[in-house]
Amino acid sequence: AAERLSLSLVSAKKAKTRAAALRPLPYAPNRSKVAKALEMLKTSLPVFDVIWLASGLDYGRGKDFAARLRKLAANLSVYHDAPEWNLLALTPPFPQSSKLRIRILRSTGARARTGVIRALADDGRYLGDTPFLIPAGEPGTETEIALPLQLRNAISRLFIMNERTAAGIVLLDERSRRKAVGLVTDNKQTDQPLLAPLYYVQRALAPTSEITGKSDIAELAAQDNAVIILADTGRLPATAYGPIVKWINRGGMLIRFAGPHLAASADDLTPVRLRPGGRALGGALSWDTPKHLGAFSKSGPFAGLKPPAEVTVTRQVLAEPSLELDSRTWARLEDGTPLVTAQRRGKGWIILFHTTANASWSNLPLSGLFVDMLHRLLALAPGLSAQASENDAAQNASAIRTLLAPSQTLNGFGELAKPPPDTRPLPLRDLARAVPGPRRPPGFYGPPAHLRAFNLLRKDTVLTALGPVPGAKIRSYIAPGQEDISKWFLLAAMILFLLDGLILLILTGHLGRNRGLAMLPLLLVLAALALPAKAQTQTNDERAIVATRSTHLAFIRTGNESLDRISRAALSSLSAVLTRRTAFEPGPPMGVDPERDELVFFPFIYWPISASTPPPGPAALARIDAYMKAGGTVLMDTRDQQRALPGLYGGASGPNSEALRNILEKLDIPPLMQVPPGHVLTKSFYLMHEFPGRWQGGALWTDRSARDRVSGILIGSNDYAGAWARDNQGNWLFPVTPGGMAQREAALRAGVNIVLYALTGNYKADQVHVPAILERLGQ
Repeated sequence: AAERLSLSLVSAKKAKTRAAALRPLPYAPNRSKVAKALEMLKTSLPVFDVIWLASGLDYGRGKDFAARLRKLAANLSVYHDAPEWNLLALTPPFPQSSKLRIRILRSTGARARTGVIRALADDGRYLGDTPFLIPAGEPGTETEIALPLQLRNAISRLFIMNERTAAGIVLLDERSRRKAVGLVTDNKQTDQPLLAPLYYVQRALAPTSEITGKSDIAELAAQDNAVIILADTGRLPATAYGPIVKWINRGGMLIRFAGPHLAASADDLTPVRLRPGGRALGGALSWDTPKHLGAFSKSGPFAGLKPPAEVTVTRQVLAEPSLELDSRTWARLEDGTPLVTAQRRGKGWIILFHTTANASWSNLPLSGLFVDMLHRLLALAPGLSAQASENDAAQNASAIRTLLAPSQTLNGFGELAKPPPDTRPLPLRDLARAVPGPRRPPGFYGPPAHLRAFNLLRKDTVLTALGPVPGAKIRSYIAPGQEDISKWFLLAAMILFLLDGLILLILTGHLGRNRGLAMLPLLLVLAALALPAKAQTQTNDERAIVATRSTHLAFIRTGNESLDRISRAALSSLSAVLTRRTAFEPGPPMGVDPERDELVFFPFIYWPISASTPPPGPAALARIDAYMKAGGTVLMDTRDQQRALPGLYGGASGPNSEALRNILEKLDIPPLMQVPPGHVLTKSFYLMHEFPGRWQGGALWTDRSARDRVSGILIGSNDYAGAWARDNQGNWLFPVTPGGMAQREAALRAGVNIVLYALTGNYKADQVHVPAILERLGQ
């Protein structure tokens, strides 16, 4: 039975103290229980007010709860955040190839929202950041977390930075990780792929695993594969036996399938001893009929799976009877003979399917049960980097148990901590459909070597706003800001001054009483017009004064709020570096709209190219073209190094590079070349050989004919702004790939060289600087 909520009356002082000590909880409220408690209170306290501290979410029956409160309360006040402060939430990710696809949700909001998702390992190690943008009016967005496989598999939790709620964090376990699986193949081409030994295995594992197929078993064992699968291999050759044994002892999982070769000659890399030959069922010389699968053990890895009635086995390899056979059997046929056996070896596993991996001995590989069984086995594989202890490893065989004990749970601020004392175990069968609550908060459940993530939200969760509450006073948690009321005092003073003058004229006889009263409305209108108007938008003249008062770096405003914010943060960071390291002290960066702003005041303009923003119009292109010819420098950055700029003049390219190509076709662009060794850009301040940004490897292009002048155009693809940008706290907004802080420093130096090149031109090309440069090269 559900626990009943009891209410007690306390003094206002105690109520205030308790309200100040309130802390959020990591699950949805039980509003029905609260309403029932208030209805019971109504019997002893007929009249009372209700102050509802709401989260702004509907939770499915918000309108019904609000209606019940209106009936109960003499006065109802509802607190919730304004739409621009609505919470952001994450749903569990969808594994896709080498990326994780994740949804960011919000309940309401007409304004665009930006943020950063940070990935951490289970030891708190930083793995990477991913920015996102929720467009104005949209309930959410999707983004991809692209990391190398080893880093991706190390992710333990994802959270939205500066969003301290349980909804803003997602926990990941083995089910979200793509295991590296090696398939031992014979490399023979066949016209009938359905008969290939591992065809169905590959189809079953491809969506969730990184699969490598090789004929050399030793080579697969030398790689970081979590699982190696053999189909009907008898005795392993001596060159493969030693490496595979070492690999298993280090934590690898070897999955073998039976067949004629294994039935004829088996080695000791099987969980149990096998009888020579095979058992045929339903053949012309057999009295037995094909066997169905028996029920799975409730304590084994296949617990909860139901064998379909249509799955049958016509042949199998039999195990020799032994004392340990029963404990090593994970699946049986209906007559009790083993179908899947397993044995712990070192830190790893040896698992044997006593039938084939194709449909020659059984139709199991044709069923959905086969896919589920393989996924359950992959979930048991810790991989070579898990470093599981022997005790944890011993628990791993039965890690998927009926009940999972709580290990760590989330509090309302999205922080992992020890579970509360009254936290109950979570039944495995309920893991996919259970709803977090007071006795089962979200968190990690299960043994340390095989934790299961229990998240607050599901993949299909939709956040619904509470909506208006008729008859209630709506209040905000945010204290109202200050408002300038001086204008109203000025208006009052003006009205009193005019009234005083009007009364004086009437009393002295200079103005008749009726005529004076008729002028009163006119005087009030004049007083209202005397109010100070709101500050007008900065005129072009004022903008020119600001731009010329000091030298500023500039960026093209694209109209994409998130992209423009990154550009401003990047140039602010680069300006600070220039101020600390050089004699150049630029002012704050300025955004420019080439459609209407004058560009000549800026020596350097950064232009992030995006296929998602409207292309510049003819007036903007004409202004940019004139700016470059007048001596200004524009850095066009496509930010897609991995696909972009070998294809500058042809070949495959990304969407941003296509957008760049369309822009270049409308400008008077001279022939371009990659920055060659010895170019002024390589020595304008630092001695450099390449110009990395957030990415590495993309070339920097410049005007081929700009020998005695500054190139008006530079084109790159390494996402320079992504490497330069910091937030208000000084944290880097994006990780750099793959070189870490060394690459970050090189990106900052590249920015310094580019800006000083735009300022000083070919100054460092003069021969007078050659001795100093040679001396630095010698150091």
